[in-house]
Amino acid sequence: MEGISLIRSQNILDFEFSYDGLAFIDEEQAAELRNVTLEKNDVLLNITGDSVARVCKVPPEVLPARVNQHVAIIRGNKNELDSDFLLYFLQSIKAFLLSISEIGATRRAITKVMIEDLDISIPLISEQRQITSTLKSLDDRIDLLHRNNKTLEQLGETIFRQWFIEGANKKWETALLGEKGELKNGVNYARNEDGDTTFKIVNVRDVTETKYIFKESLDEINMDLKKAKSYLLKKYDTIIVRSASPGETAIILEEQEELIYSGFTIRFRPHETEFGFYFFLLLQSIKKKLDIFSDGTTLKNINQEILRNIEFQYPPSEKIKEFNKTIFPLFEKIWNNKRQIEKLQNLRDTLLPKLMSGEIKIN
Repeated sequence: MEGISLIRSQNILDFEFSYDGLAFIDEEQAAELRNVTLEKNDVLLNITGDSVARVCKVPPEVLPARVNQHVAIIRGNKNELDSDFLLYFLQSIKAFLLSISEIGATRRAITKVMIEDLDISIPLISEQRQITSTLKSLDDRIDLLHRNNKTLEQLGETIFRQWFIEGANKKWETALLGEKGELKNGVNYARNEDGDTTFKIVNVRDVTETKYIFKESLDEINMDLKKAKSYLLKKYDTIIVRSASPGETAIILEEQEELIYSGFTIRFRPHETEFGFYFFLLLQSIKKKLDIFSDGTTLKNINQEILRNIEFQYPPSEKIKEFNKTIFPLFEKIWNNKRQIEKLQNLRDTLLPKLMSGEIKIN
């Protein structure tokens, strides 16, 4: 794509910028948005919707850039406030930002006044940099593991393409996705849902942020067991986003207890459970081919009917079993990396408020 980057809320993850869905505008459109022009080291904060309070820095690679109305630019005085320190500070008060975002509105929102009224304790710039250096050492390791997983994911997609797309055999069965597994919409629930059992729930952002669901990082919700029972997830289920980021998928890679999925997603469960890797990569491979545009530009929701009627060449069971055996070590490595990432993130998140408050000092 060519043009000037237009950064939207979907591009802002915690500590990380996502290039998925990055939009571009022309010079004329950019001129109309000149009051939201980004500069190097600017901090970006999501201020509306379910992704409110997510924060990251703008990567220099996307400049020149503008932001839309759902993203705030926060720019400190570089002589007094280190941009990385500002980033970590905003992350350290995320719980507070989430709480004020719910005041006086049906939809979560953080206003410009709320941001301007934030109190921040600023140590000397040298101390700020010592603090951020400690935290960045953890983030660098996390980033390395993420990049390792990205490489492994691309390898998995390449192997799938070689086996089942480039190496497809015309004699293979022509099948519909709905014939090879069960599709079921997720559960609709209220934010203050009342119930007798606590569940972890997979939401859209969990699918878009990672292709591999790690239950410890999910939101909790109370719900009646009877209501939730038919939405319980199993190992090797694939979750597909219906709206917002239609067609995005994630796979469940561990045995689950009390894990459900939201009504903005659809679960695909293959009839042959051990074929889970194959179907996950199949859905990954055809995502771009899905009929998800209502008029060529506007995204529409994916529904069960669209998914059920996806046509593909279905290889013999023995070939899928051989493929799953080949691909298993790759997914195992991805999963182990994911666990390391989770531990490092927990360590960083534990240290973050203590360093910011001065409870822990850096020598």
